Amino acid sequence: MGKISTFFLTLLVSALLPMSLSSQTCSTATRTAVDCKFGTPDAIGWAMQQFFSDGSTASWNFESGAVFQENADGSALLTGVITQYGSIPKRSFAVQVNFTGKSATTTGTPETNNLCPVPSSTSSWWYYTLSSGTLTGVTGTSAEGAKLTLKQHMMPSQYGIGAANQCVETNSLGLTGWFEYQIVSQPSNGWLTIYPYSSNPVIGQADICIHLSGTPTPCGNPCDTDVTPPVFANCPANITLSTDCNTTCAKATWTVPTATDNCTTPTVVQTTGGANGSCFNVGTTTVTYTATDAKGNKSTCSFTVTVTQKSGTSITRTVSNSTECSNKTVYGIYFSGKYYTLSNASFTENADLTAKLTANSSLGAIIINFTGRTSSGTPVYGSCFTPSTSDWYFYSNFTGTIGYNAVVSNPMHKFQVGTSANNQNKGAYGASGWWTGNGISGDINILLSGNTGSLSQITCPIVTPCQQPTTPYGYTFIGQYGNNFYYKYNGDDEKY
Repeated sequence: MGKISTFFLTLLVSALLPMSLSSQTCSTATRTAVDCKFGTPDAIGWAMQQFFSDGSTASWNFESGAVFQENADGSALLTGVITQYGSIPKRSFAVQVNFTGKSATTTGTPETNNLCPVPSSTSSWWYYTLSSGTLTGVTGTSAEGAKLTLKQHMMPSQYGIGAANQCVETNSLGLTGWFEYQIVSQPSNGWLTIYPYSSNPVIGQADICIHLSGTPTPCGNPCDTDVTPPVFANCPANITLSTDCNTTCAKATWTVPTATDNCTTPTVVQTTGGANGSCFNVGTTTVTYTATDAKGNKSTCSFTVTVTQKSGTSITRTVSNSTECSNKTVYGIYFSGKYYTLSNASFTENADLTAKLTANSSLGAIIINFTGRTSSGTPVYGSCFTPSTSDWYFYSNFTGTIGYNAVVSNPMHKFQVGTSANNQNKGAYGASGWWTGNGISGDINILLSGNTGSLSQITCPIVTPCQQPTTPYGYTFIGQYGNNFYYKYNGDDEKY
């Protein structure tokens, strides 16, 4: 704060961080304000940096009649007259300082005097977070005509038992404040000049230290009627992922958000969306966390997890008709007891384990979609020959249309692909499957270009499939730890 009377302290390194009370009710009081004592009998109520051009003292005393008025809205008004210690002729200012925002501190260190015992009551101190005022030269004194404006300097004014910061005042109610003053006008006598001890010719610093009558009047605990919701500090941003080509979900992780509150530590729980670290299905899922304080005030943090299906490469095989092994009929589709050939046919296999057959026939266009490519299946073959099935693979289901007829795969058998898999042309690479429809049935028997090794041309990054936790009926999902998912049922925790 610069060079100033020795009874004041060097400014605190870390400023107070007060908790403002938005809807408080404070007790009212009218108190006598006198200089705080820094020795016996010495007392000073106001100090300003090297103030007058004649180099006189920076110490000032309150004259009798000074009043500190506390109001119900957490504001206060200090009025009185200060006179420079030992000044001849007399120099006096009328003081008016407005204090607002009476608050309890939640973080920071009160300003105390390191030469005195630390007051035991600092935890119950209150703070005026804003203050401003004026000093007006008193008529008939050498300060007549002078005017200064005041504003709070760096930290709030502190109020409470021992808050005056002097050893003699440790057990007394007091107030200490720190101000910056700005010169509006000089004394009118022409021979005295206000000269602040700073590089700025019109701005200086001042301290106030007063002893107050009575006992402290704290404000009502704002948390008793708290209506302020918690505030999230680190709500995750939206997440965008893509799946492996042959999976339908992707694992999503994020930093669990935290929240703070003006009164208590809020509880934070996830209320919608999949668990952190679980596998999210293709599409967009909203994840929501809710923070709740002790009074039930809530706030939410929401973000989305969007999963898209990663596309890989595919191969397209040329399709030819088979030759029935017993009667030598050339065909591709057997439809309700009749043989039909295919033309302009192709069979495309994709990285997401699907495939598609397209062709023309006298029945109309043929479009059949296959899903669930797998190496697991039971080969089916006829009486013409017994094939080797070592390179066979399967599609679990198919649906489509043959002309105007909707068809689906026969649930008894999977669609099979491999050498001799069309069951008609031994040693030729092909495929076959059986279908049903509305009053119709039949089978597909086709020859294909390439071989099973052609699947290696389909590229897709290998990603270990993740598992989406499902909540059993009657259970509540609690959370995930490692690879375990925890649920609650009738008060008992269980692991899956």
